[in-house]
Amino acid sequence: MPPITNGHPQPLFLAGLFDDLTSKRLEIDVLEITGPVFAGNDSRLWCLESLRNGMSHGLVFDANAQVVEPSTPLHKRPLLVQRTLGGHPGPSAPKVFQAAREKLLTDGIPSDREPLAVLEINTPSLGSAASDNTELLGLIEQLAPIATILVTNYPEGYQVLDYVRRYTAAPIRVIIWISMFLQLLEERMFPAFARRHVGKLRTTAGHRCHHLCRSHAQGRSGCGPRQLSRRSFAGVPQQRLANS
Repeated sequence: MPPITNGHPQPLFLAGLFDDLTSKRLEIDVLEITGPVFAGNDSRLWCLESLRNGMSHGLVFDANAQVVEPSTPLHKRPLLVQRTLGGHPGPSAPKVFQAAREKLLTDGIPSDREPLAVLEINTPSLGSAASDNTELLGLIEQLAPIATILVTNYPEGYQVLDYVRRYTAAPIRVIIWISMFLQLLEERMFPAFARRHVGKLRTTAGHRCHHLCRSHAQGRSGCGPRQLSRRSFAGVPQQRLANS
C-alpha cells in the first residue's frame, strides 16, 4: 500500500473506517496513526478531519496541544468554560480564568480537585481556519498554554455544556465576554435592528465595561453571571443551566 499523507486522502480513508456508522452510534475521541504507511503524518490533523466529517462532536487537547481522551482532564473536575469568539479568547484570558477560579473557590462548594480552565473553539464560527486543519492546529498550539482546548462542531453553546457534563458532575462556570454577548445579540435576537444600532451599543459598552463587569460579578439588577449565561446561550432549557 502506498504511503498516505496529510491532506486529500484523509476523507476517503476515514469514510471507510466509519462505513455504516454515525456519530449517534459511535464517536471517535482520539485517532493515533502509526506505521510505515502513515510515516510523516500528524495524528492531530487526522483527528481534526474526523471532526469535520462528523465522526465526533468534540476533541480535547492538553497543555502540549496533543489530543487526549476527554475523561483524562475532565473527569470529576470543576470546570471554567469559555467559548472563544472566532477562535480568539480575548485579551486577558489567563486573568479572567484566575478570577473565575477564585470566585468558584469562594462559593464554598466542596471538591477535591482543582478547577480546570477550558477554552472551546467552535469550528462553524471560524474564518479561514474553518476549512484548513493545519491552520486550526496552529491556533490550538497557540491557545494550549492558556487552558485545556476543546474543539467542537456544536452550533449552540448549551450543547458544549452537555458534552462536558458527560465527564463531570462537579460545578461548571461559564465565562461570557461582553463582545461575545453583543455578537450573539446581533446574530440571533434582532439582526435588522442590530445592523443599525449595535455599533453604538458596542461603543457604549466599551465605556461602561468596568461598571458592567463589576455589576455582573456582584449580581446586581438581575444581571449576574447566571442571567448573562442564560441570555448568551440562546435556546438552552433553563433547567440545564440551573443544574450546571
